[in-house]
Amino acid sequence: MPHSSAHRDSGDRVRTETLVNVLRSGGHEVAVFYPRFNSSEQPASYEVAVDIPRHSLTAWRVHMRLVSLFDRFAIFEMAGVKQLLRSAVEHYDPDVVDIQHTHLWFDCRVPVVVTAHNIESMFSGRRGWAGWRAHRVREREVEALSRAAATVVFSSIDGQRARSLCSDVDPVVVVLGTGESASPHRIRNSIDAVGFIGSFDYLPNRQALSWLLAWWSSRGVSNGIESLILVGRSLSRAVSRVPASVITRSDVPDVVRSSEDFDVLIVPLWSGGGVRVKIIEALGRGLPVVCTPLACEGIEVSDGREVLLFDSADELDAVLGKLSSSNERARMSTAQRETWKAKYSADAMAGQLVDVYLSVCSAGTGN
Repeated sequence: MPHSSAHRDSGDRVRTETLVNVLRSGGHEVAVFYPRFNSSEQPASYEVAVDIPRHSLTAWRVHMRLVSLFDRFAIFEMAGVKQLLRSAVEHYDPDVVDIQHTHLWFDCRVPVVVTAHNIESMFSGRRGWAGWRAHRVREREVEALSRAAATVVFSSIDGQRARSLCSDVDPVVVVLGTGESASPHRIRNSIDAVGFIGSFDYLPNRQALSWLLAWWSSRGVSNGIESLILVGRSLSRAVSRVPASVITRSDVPDVVRSSEDFDVLIVPLWSGGGVRVKIIEALGRGLPVVCTPLACEGIEVSDGREVLLFDSADELDAVLGKLSSSNERARMSTAQRETWKAKYSADAMAGQLVDVYLSVCSAGTGN
């Protein structure tokens, strides 16, 4: 992993924590390795922090700051970082290594599964320095996909993207899954609060946030909604001043608890990809969702049943109008939980991944 998975406020961290819990309960030994650039971070019980020496940070800090302007994954290309990760893996001698994100690829002496969260080069610029950056990212992605024993993606759409990048790849679709919610979402008589959850150090989420705040300032209160609630990592750095009707909850320890007072989850994603765990979690909780088509891409839901789709501010007003009826929200909530139980449980995700791990081991490259 590129970072510790201790905070439950980004999709890949939630997915990692969920997988660890389910795989461990099935008798598997699991460790999550990540390069730690700040030794004050405290690893979770299943994590192995691979510390990057402080003196090496000073040597290339200015250089990396310049490089990262054009290539935000350059830090993981450093030979020293990869060697430290490789040494940690060799010490633990696992049967299989699942590398999360193609930009983290490095050679291992055991079978490697690559989980492609995004095909990042497809979301990068095409001209000038941005074009150069996309080319560098593409090279890394092709290397990772072509050399892995297996490639895991989250949907058939993600699989098509991976194949378009590397025609020799035959991706395996493993659904996103979440644990069952302790208590189903409570349906209130009216929509008092709508909310948005995201990791706001991710550019597409910051763009979505800007759009949502603009919509709220011009239309939100006029829809009869009292509050817009924003929850997620690095939110305090993404926004400064907001109206009194906007409630911000940055870097919370538990996203689910911090969004219990949502009546509707809004996901206005216009670009990028990512791990759409926030929508899968909402299905499991029965929290009504309105989102752009891109936001639920690859998730098997139907417009009008588990979600309501919008593509403009006018359409968002219209779908919120449909959900003003508590009966309609209750109907959607029931449909969501049925779909989650049938397709997106944590057990389903873990079971499919174990099948992938066993297949690469039985191919003669592992124990």
